[in-house]
Amino acid sequence: MPFFESKMRNLLRSPLRTRSLALLAVAGIFLIVLITAYRDGARRAAQARKTQKVLVTFEGPWAFARDPNDANGIFAFAPKTMSHRDLVVQVSREQDESKAREGKTLAAGIYELTLPTIPSSAPNIDPNVLQAKIDAQGVQHALNAKAERYAIRLPRPEAYVATSNEWSRAGSAYPPAASTEKDYVTIVSLRYSVDKLSGVSLAGKPDDDSPFNRLRMESPVISFVIQPLPGQMMDECSMHVREAFRDLAKLVSLKMFVDFPNDPSACREHDPQKPPA
Repeated sequence: MPFFESKMRNLLRSPLRTRSLALLAVAGIFLIVLITAYRDGARRAAQARKTQKVLVTFEGPWAFARDPNDANGIFAFAPKTMSHRDLVVQVSREQDESKAREGKTLAAGIYELTLPTIPSSAPNIDPNVLQAKIDAQGVQHALNAKAERYAIRLPRPEAYVATSNEWSRAGSAYPPAASTEKDYVTIVSLRYSVDKLSGVSLAGKPDDDSPFNRLRMESPVISFVIQPLPGQMMDECSMHVREAFRDLAKLVSLKMFVDFPNDPSACREHDPQKPPA
């Protein structure tokens, strides 16, 4: 279940940006101002026609936090768990996500997705995203956890868009109170506005120091996917989700727990989150 550090979300629902000219109090300048404004408006209209939306979807146990060293950057963190497959990055050459995709498995490491984004204001965040404050120490703790996590650095999106939801409970006490029940987002897409797809790429440094060649990701649909191992989905107690959430919270130095009201109450007896976990 993704959750964010006092999250971000807004603006075109993808990428982000704008501004206006100051007026000059000189009558003779009025016509020039009008012409300038017209030309500037035409330029913006032409740019709008060229603007494309890019969705970067995160599926699995992910947390998002601002880059403490860059207000225009964020990190996506996920733990490398025993109950999940390795991270796979995929691109779709068409907006229809049911079409065949190209994918590559990524080792634990720190990666950066480069996007030629159009500047925007603070992101718009879907109200069902679980939000919590991840501070600079939490970000550094995750970055230092070599071989135990995946870290993806990206530009700040214009929006965090819900792709999938599940009724659950979440909070800083175990078990989370019934009052915390909500249709929380479980898969989220970061939306960007770009003026071109050329130049979209993924670079990185695996923690095992294996070589990594920059990947071209020139697609309107990019996905970072961590799937549970075969058989895990049949567990009526959702243990792989509980374990992954526990590891994710520890990774970013948060005291947070998740629970599912439709699971048998006996599931809590063996919950890997149960203190002292």
